[in-house]
Amino acid sequence: TQDAVTVPLTLVQPAEARVVVYDVLGREVAVLAGGAQAAGTHTLVIETAAWPAGAYLIRATVDGVTETRPVTVSR
Repeated sequence: TQDAVTVPLTLVQPAEARVVVYDVLGREVAVLAGGAQAAGTHTLVIETAAWPAGAYLIRATVDGVTETRPVTVSR
């Protein structure tokens, strides 16, 4: 089983960052970061033990630039 997913977030300078996980229906299921973040590498952990197996999207927005990556929770 998969009980957690680790998401690295590296910032070269302090920045406003929001990292959110969405399910396949587009519903927000977790907010991993929101607001001002210090420069450096941050390790964000998603506790998925209570989540149904399936596909999710992690969307990170840093200073207005958005990146999205898929993640699959398996049981």
